[in-house]
Amino acid sequence: MQFMVYFLWGSLILCFGAIVVSVVYSIWFSKDDDKVATATVAEEEQQEAVRPLNQRRWAEFLALAELDAGIFPDADAERVQVATQQFGVQEQWLYGRDVPMFPCLSFHNNMAEAFTFINTRLEETNDVCLVVTRPRGIELDESVYEASLVMCFVTPLEYNGEQTRRYWPVTVFWEWGYPPEQVQSRQLIYIAAAAGCRIVGVEVDMNDIYHLLEGHSIPAAVQKPQQAPTWQPLDIAHPGMEVMGCGDTVLAAEEIKRRIREMGWDDSALSAG
Repeated sequence: MQFMVYFLWGSLILCFGAIVVSVVYSIWFSKDDDKVATATVAEEEQQEAVRPLNQRRWAEFLALAELDAGIFPDADAERVQVATQQFGVQEQWLYGRDVPMFPCLSFHNNMAEAFTFINTRLEETNDVCLVVTRPRGIELDESVYEASLVMCFVTPLEYNGEQTRRYWPVTVFWEWGYPPEQVQSRQLIYIAAAAGCRIVGVEVDMNDIYHLLEGHSIPAAVQKPQQAPTWQPLDIAHPGMEVMGCGDTVLAAEEIKRRIREMGWDDSALSAG
């Protein structure tokens, strides 16, 4: 009997010792892991800080902005800061990473956000343009598979005494096979027009449609829409309509009109579509 007691106590002591060793081991190696992780993050940040600007991307940016490199700072870090903060270009793109040139705005299923965005732009400038692109030679018809629209806001920008532009691609994509996107596209055109934005329609190659949609580049027709073949997007502008499948993804026409009135905008000259 006494042997069993010693055995039990010995087992308990061994178990307790094993637990203590396990805890100490885990704490010790956890600290080591934290040190390794911290060192890794610090090393990555250091590499990020010294990584050179991708010269091909920088030249592409200068061509888009139509500006001479001489008016920009000499240091790469300062150039990146200007391009990202004033022109909206993504930092990682400038360093050569596989990311879009521009982060796309997304009013997808959130058309109310368009009011905030447009109002903010109008507080900065009274010249806000919404360029609406469609595939060249493609009819906007339900039966045409390639029929589509992609939009991009364009605002004037002055940098170092030179006049240029800033681009704001929009991810709302008019796709004839998906009615909710059609309605949201119509609404965005309607809202922008009511706010007083210039609405310009241009035609581009199908590849340019996808490049703009993904924010990878700005087609030439969007850069200078006044020089491109045009069509009239206001013909399809609409405050909203009942379409099966839309659900809560779009605002009702009454809500669109109410918000337009509250913003002090005017949609009286717009057709109901």
